[in-house]
Amino acid sequence: MNRQILSRLLVIPTLLLTLLIGQSVQAQERLSAPKLLPYNTVAYFRIADMPQFKDKLGETSIGKISRNEQVQSITSQLYDEFLAAYPEIEEQLGMPLDELLDLPQGEVAVALATTDTGTLMFMVLVDVGENMASAEKAIERIDEIALQNGSTVATETVAETEIKVYGSASGDDGELFIKDSTVIVTNSRLLTEHLIAVWDGTALPEQ
Repeated sequence: MNRQILSRLLVIPTLLLTLLIGQSVQAQERLSAPKLLPYNTVAYFRIADMPQFKDKLGETSIGKISRNEQVQSITSQLYDEFLAAYPEIEEQLGMPLDELLDLPQGEVAVALATTDTGTLMFMVLVDVGENMASAEKAIERIDEIALQNGSTVATETVAETEIKVYGSASGDDGELFIKDSTVIVTNSRLLTEHLIAVWDGTALPEQ
């Protein structure tokens, strides 16, 4: 068979294979926060899609409550106080308010769990999507602020995932890692290891 004809015939299965692989990768979305959290989670708050939530906020019970005159006066006061305080925060983070509010591009979750001995552990998860550059910029600034305030910032590896460990003189440590365009913060190595193991599909079944 002519080599040119053979090469053309090979293009078709190659393109099909590429398409199938691409669809397979897209289908393998990460687990949502409820599926990542350990069995001893005692409470969590989650927004599945932040941009969609903001668009439909007026239709939710929270949005309806916020339109109440008494509630509006309280929220307006809090918002005004936040706006008044934000310039100082912006100076520290180097990020305008609108850019900060636009960071979440998917799931946002906050959770509280306990160890078997009753020690509290928390997790904050923010899917930043295409805003990773802005998120990394904010993280770099947080590193600088931590060092300026006498804390330590170290880089370690847990199951091939790079994590940042923040240590303070008071003993309050924090850990941060990024996976699949998602920023995760915890205060516990035990919880960090659990989240990464479940994320990677290497976690053992919980008893």
